[in-house]
Amino acid sequence: NMVTPKAGFAINKSKYNLGADFGVTLTSYDNYSLYLNQSTNLDKNYVFPFATFNTNYNFSKSKSFYAQYNYEVNLPEASQLMPVLNLSNPLNSIIGNQNLDLIENHNFYLSFRDFDYATRSGYVFYGGGNYYSNQVVSYVVYDENRKATTSFKNVADTYSSWFGGRWNKSVKNEEHNYKFGIGLWGGYDLSKGFTEGEMFEANALRLTPNVNFTYEYGELLTINPSYNFTYNETKYTNYSINSASNVLHKFNVQTTNYWPKNWVFGNDFGYTHNSNISPGFQK
Repeated sequence: NMVTPKAGFAINKSKYNLGADFGVTLTSYDNYSLYLNQSTNLDKNYVFPFATFNTNYNFSKSKSFYAQYNYEVNLPEASQLMPVLNLSNPLNSIIGNQNLDLIENHNFYLSFRDFDYATRSGYVFYGGGNYYSNQVVSYVVYDENRKATTSFKNVADTYSSWFGGRWNKSVKNEEHNYKFGIGLWGGYDLSKGFTEGEMFEANALRLTPNVNFTYEYGELLTINPSYNFTYNETKYTNYSINSASNVLHKFNVQTTNYWPKNWVFGNDFGYTHNSNISPGFQK
């Protein structure tokens, strides 16, 4: 059962919008299990806050700024909470942890754009992420026979983030139309977990720059080459390896011809190179 009293406000003007909601959630979380003829009850009551905020400002018809923030609290899954030993897998027994805390997440998003939809030209920058002040992860221990027992624990101060930008330009000269695009997408994460009962950390970086070009000759011919490069790197602390990385190249070209009338001829060529393929196999 859940009850959510809240209050908020909204301001709408010609150039900007501003809104926010605040409140609390009162939750009765009742869990029941009947396993191997043994019944288990676990009833918990929670009171936790929530908040949302968003704003949008229009500098001109094509230029705008947007921001959003959410504070969310979520409940652990029943299987993560119930102190019932699940013996269905002979290699890995699973038991919940009734002392788990709630999952607390701060979510944000920002963007700034100056894009003219009529000419399909302009740019956009954006970024966002999640900061977890509390999160639930698996906790695995092994006995002398390497049989695993999995439970769950809380970890604090983890996050995931993403960012990017894109620039597009369109130029038209009589029957010739040229479209240019350059972009970058990326992210940076910090995750935590447990192996052999010891906590480890993983810092992961992702970067994906890309370029594309399109040439159109009236409604008769379209040529569209593109290239994407992806770089992934993860660095570990207190783990069996120190780091891991790989790169990925993707090149594509699409050509479509609409002549003669009522006929369409096209091709789609792609080339991919992945450094993460094991030696002895085609990368």
